[in-house]
Parts: sequence; structure tokens; C-alpha cells
Amino acid sequence: MISILIITHGRFGKEIIKSMEMIMGKQDNIYFLGLYPEDDPMVFSVKVKEKIIELSQNGEVLVMVDVFGGTPSNASASNMRELKFECVTGVSLPMLIEVVLNKTKSTLDELIKIAIMAGTNSVIDLRKAIFCREN
Repeated sequence: MISILIITHGRFGKEIIKSMEMIMGKQDNIYFLGLYPEDDPMVFSVKVKEKIIELSQNGEVLVMVDVFGGTPSNASASNMRELKFECVTGVSLPMLIEVVLNKTKSTLDELIKIAIMAGTNSVIDLRKAIFCREN
């Protein structure tokens, strides 16, 4: 079993899960941690570590964070040497939907590729896509 942990600034992680569940229905094994202005980055890193250890008891863990280089990303990175889990940055709704759709039939390595492809492929110039022209 693969658990998904979404770590973001503020409530974004909680809200993106709610948005995904609006489309796909309630899902199991998806969790979030939010970083708030009053949080100490070192304490937050320990919180991330504890949650990953907890989730690892049931199988593999895929962490999805909002911004590369931000505190959620850095807290994840600081735990990667000691703990076994994978992490992708730039979490988005299309990325999360694809990961959830594929998490029971894919390996963790495959899910990473699916997440990155979904994130990349979901950025579209709407005018160009709809009107098939430049302007």
C-alpha cells in the first residue's frame, strides 16, 4: 500500500484533498500537513518525520509538496537520508488526481513519473488550445 502525504504552506494541502475528493469521492491513505507562520521550521521538520514514520508502518510513502525550496520541501529533504520515502514538488489538482487514480496499480517509482507527467501536461495555454491560434 502507498500512502500519500501532502505538505504545503497553510491549508492548501487540506483544500486540494477536498477538491480532489469533490471530483473522485472520499479516498483512503491521503494525509496532509500544513506549515503556518507561527511554526518553527525545525519543529516542523520533526513533525514531518513523525508523520512519515507513522505512514511507513503501512507501506510506502509518497510525499507531495507545494514549492521546491520552501520549508515543506526542505523539511522533506532533511528527512530523506534517514527515512525511506519519495517526494515530488509542485503538487497540483491534476497531479493529485492522476496519482490517486493510479496508486493501487502502480509502483512508487511509476507514481513519481505519473505525478510529474500530470503536472507538466496540465499547464496549457487555454486560448491556443480552444481557438487553435496564437492570439
